[in-house]
Amino acid sequence: MAEECPVNIECRLFRSVDCGSHLLHIGEVEEIHADASCVTDGKPDISKIQPMVYSQAAYWECGRPIEKAFSAGKKYQKR
Repeated sequence: MAEECPVNIECRLFRSVDCGSHLLHIGEVEEIHADASCVTDGKPDISKIQPMVYSQAAYWECGRPIEKAFSAGKKYQKR
């Protein structure tokens, strides 16, 4: 498990497919492990977890964009 992450999703890998530019991993969720601080009524609470997701060529928090994808890391490059 990744100690820094409040939620870890344990998966069983069925297959990896080489798509040319990347590997696509296909699997099934086996177990979800959530830190007690991120749980409400026995279930992971998205308002406490505050996940970052990728969609529509951008990184998002719940309901708002954070950064554009593919260019966000450029400001962290050494000059």
